[in-house]
Amino acid sequence: ILSSPKSVNLQGIENELKLASESIEKMLSKEDQHSQYLSFSNSVTATTYVMESAIALWDVLSKKDTLKPYLPKTKLAIFTDNTYVERLVRYYLQFKYTTSAINARHVLVVFDLLEKSSHVKVPVAIKVSNRVFSWDSTSRGAPLTVRVTDVFGRPILHGPSISIESSGNSKGKGPSGPFSEKTKNVEFVYDFLAELKKLESEAFGTYDVSVHVKDSQVLGDDSIAVKFEVKVTVSIRSLTLSVRKGKKGEDAGDKVTYPDTLKDSYEIGPMARVIFELSLKSAISPRHIAFDFISRKTKQSIVQIAPQVRQNVYSLSVDTNKSPFHELLKEGEYDVNIYIGDVHLDKNVEWSKVAKVFVIEEEEAEAKDYEPVNDEVPKYAPKEDIEHTFAPPQSLPPAFFSITFNALVFLPFILLLYQIFIVLEVKLDLFSSPYAILFVICLLIDCFALFFYWYQWNIFEAMLWLFWLSLPTSYFGYSILKKHLEIRISAKKNEKQCICFNIVVAYFCDLCGCRCHDGFVSNRNVIIPNISIQKFLFVNEQM
Repeated sequence: ILSSPKSVNLQGIENELKLASESIEKMLSKEDQHSQYLSFSNSVTATTYVMESAIALWDVLSKKDTLKPYLPKTKLAIFTDNTYVERLVRYYLQFKYTTSAINARHVLVVFDLLEKSSHVKVPVAIKVSNRVFSWDSTSRGAPLTVRVTDVFGRPILHGPSISIESSGNSKGKGPSGPFSEKTKNVEFVYDFLAELKKLESEAFGTYDVSVHVKDSQVLGDDSIAVKFEVKVTVSIRSLTLSVRKGKKGEDAGDKVTYPDTLKDSYEIGPMARVIFELSLKSAISPRHIAFDFISRKTKQSIVQIAPQVRQNVYSLSVDTNKSPFHELLKEGEYDVNIYIGDVHLDKNVEWSKVAKVFVIEEEEAEAKDYEPVNDEVPKYAPKEDIEHTFAPPQSLPPAFFSITFNALVFLPFILLLYQIFIVLEVKLDLFSSPYAILFVICLLIDCFALFFYWYQWNIFEAMLWLFWLSLPTSYFGYSILKKHLEIRISAKKNEKQCICFNIVVAYFCDLCGCRCHDGFVSNRNVIIPNISIQKFLFVNEQM
């Protein structure tokens, strides 16, 4: 319909294009969970028909001016997405090796369609080879090679320019520069090792390399950037094994160089151990040095990693008294193999049967038959009695000095009691009220509690009893103090009344001129001094 020169129903075309775009999107836009390639229909035939129809539809819409406005609605611009085209090619490359003639035909049709179509960019395949170089190798070796073709290996470039933009590792920068053309427009080579030796006296390791491919006729102003790794390896120049044997491994030991082997067999047991010490000369310290003990009887292999003790020296002590050899090595003869490996070595080293060891276990004491003995005869004779002689008791000093010292220490307390009860005439009235009696009883119980703490109780039991006894003791003591306070307050009131009365008497005596107020007037044990009216007035003025 679209290719017909006659006028057509544009509304019908729009509906058909809408359905076509939905079918194309549904068929060709799904991705798998890893996003490596598109997850199309299980039928490669149906997928190819949709691809052919989609490209043909694009060609027709782009050629007719009246239909160009409908082109964006078809969502065919997805074929201009480089990522989409790459995934599309990956999907069809799954059928590159197939026994089905139909699948092979569809793969060829689709790639031919992609190549001839003016709307879809042609996929470019870049293959990098010879990415491992040996620094110590005497031969030149194959150079770094980059091959640029289409997905079928056919030439695609016309005037390419390929160069290493940058390279380097943690130690520094590596070489850079253009590639030389080996096969016209297809293969390009670069002597990476020779250029690296111009920069460094001895450089090895893994280099990150970035290569750019440019072609104005095919790529225009764009370029293709490819990043990969190049490894430069070294070799082990010499390898020496030293074996020390003996009770403690202190002897000089035997030495052997690679690839020779030791002829002697070394004994390992509870009283003897063997120390293997491996020395090597190389630009690197290998990460993996393993000793493999293979039993000649059971063919069981026991592998142990040798730790590095100093620069390029690795040591392994085999002692059956310690773990892990105590559990692993059983009695018997073992062959010792050494494996050396590292990612930056030219080749891994396998030193087979470099030594032999013989493991012995501790012999158990043989069980002896029981021999009856005469148990009635004592085995030991009694010894003589032990007598001890003690020194005579020490003579004690006269008791007069001790009594005199105690009297002098106790004298201040006697004087204090004399001052309180004789001089001041203080009297104790312990039973003046029921509260006083109960207070004294509580104090006696407290004393008994302290005595039991010293005699029987622990500190927690004593604290518990003293806590409960402190409650009634505090209450009865408080009641006694409260009663005495009330007595003192009433006595103070009476004293004030007596003072006021004597002041009035002194005032009237001064008026009449009599001397009846001379001396002291006492009332209820309160002594009032002689006061004149002048003194009274003077006191009032001060107040």
